[in-house]
Amino acid sequence: MPISSRLKDAIIKTESARYYDFGGAANDPDSPDFMSASYTAQMPDVSFVRDVYGGTKTMRSAAREYLPQGPTEQDDEYDARLNRATLFPAMQRTVHGLAGMIFRKDPVFEDGVSEALWDHAQNIDLAGRSLASFARDSALDALVDGHSWILVEYPRVSGENAPASRAEERIRGLRPYWVSIPKSDAINWRYEIMDGRPVLTMFVYRAARAVADGAFGTSYIDTIRVLTPGAFAEYEFVSDKKKGQWMLVDEGQTSLGYIPVVPVYANRTGAFESVPPLMDLAYENVDHYQVRSDHRFALKFAGSPMPVISGASLSGIEWGANRALFLEDSGASATLLEASGNSLAASAQELRDIEGRMAALGLQMLVRESRAAETAQAKAIDKADSDSMLAVMAGQIEDALNEALAIHADYIGEEQMYLSVNKDYRNQEIEPAMLLALLAQVEAGRLPLTEMWAIMQRGEILTDQFDAEVALANLEVPEPRLLG
Repeated sequence: MPISSRLKDAIIKTESARYYDFGGAANDPDSPDFMSASYTAQMPDVSFVRDVYGGTKTMRSAAREYLPQGPTEQDDEYDARLNRATLFPAMQRTVHGLAGMIFRKDPVFEDGVSEALWDHAQNIDLAGRSLASFARDSALDALVDGHSWILVEYPRVSGENAPASRAEERIRGLRPYWVSIPKSDAINWRYEIMDGRPVLTMFVYRAARAVADGAFGTSYIDTIRVLTPGAFAEYEFVSDKKKGQWMLVDEGQTSLGYIPVVPVYANRTGAFESVPPLMDLAYENVDHYQVRSDHRFALKFAGSPMPVISGASLSGIEWGANRALFLEDSGASATLLEASGNSLAASAQELRDIEGRMAALGLQMLVRESRAAETAQAKAIDKADSDSMLAVMAGQIEDALNEALAIHADYIGEEQMYLSVNKDYRNQEIEPAMLLALLAQVEAGRLPLTEMWAIMQRGEILTDQFDAEVALANLEVPEPRLLG
């Protein structure tokens, strides 16, 4: 959901990041837009990684924050260099790669899931996203920011509009739905330790509500929603020419005695706190951006020799690739001043070194050339380390999804159902030559056909739904003879 102009105007700049204004003197603890100390402490890191994750566009927008201007560099020269600078998208590729590995297979419900819950899962947010798609998007936010939030919401019904029974709810299509809340929009919370676990007693998040503007336009009104156990309150920011203030516009009760919000962690550091798991990669990515810009500037400088003319008047002299230069004065001379380019090799090597570090930090083979000489054992060790970290992240995401499912089940009066998230990242890729060798072994009678099928399943050439017994039965059926 797009943020309104007021929230956009609240973005400020610091030495290292751009983020929402965290209040300062204006951060009034009696105002619904109060931002907690925990939130303000976490946001600079979030802003930084979001800039890097945003790619070239956001980095150029930040300008001197990430690409410093040289002490003797003129503004127009800097602007030209900035507009040529591009960010190698290591951060973005790694985040999507990690999410792709976790959600290489859709989350799987345990046996016995109810028809209602299964149907809801096909459109979990009432906006067309399946539970698998919603989970992947929430995981992406968590992998960038450290954690995100899932709110299990229910349509606003009260008074005469309230359904008389669950049967009427089903007839009217009233059902819970999930809302994804980015870490940067959850500005305040309180919690208590109950039975050894932190339980939210207040949760405050901001959003923007779309309203018609004229005949065809749309504008957005800033809103703050405050959730407490069994209740909610909604505020809108109302402004005039002199000042603005938050006004209570809606409040009511909910059918649950707790706050239906779940954190989705990727790198938990405390209760409702986290650190972006790819911070180090983001720093390396910025380093690469700066070195790459300097390298390109050096290439341009080295590839642009400067003409030097001495002992002759400059008037009437033409210089160019397709022109000859004649100097009447016998003592005059002309030459090209060229850079030796000795530093280019060093900066090119530095770029390769940074790309190697980004590959290691990102748990992904971003620079394949640097791994060509590694042994199979070294690659297996690296992959095991990567998989263990991915498994931890996947486990945290799985816990969050199951907690959200428990809330969903509470709303519709059903028993808790569970799902599992893929933690198998060791699929055995099969090269065509290996497949031919396996087939030869089967034909020679040295390898059972079922064993080859099992290897093909592990390599994902055959799906998990492939049934060897059915396939064997089909192979034993003789081919029908054609008449004629």
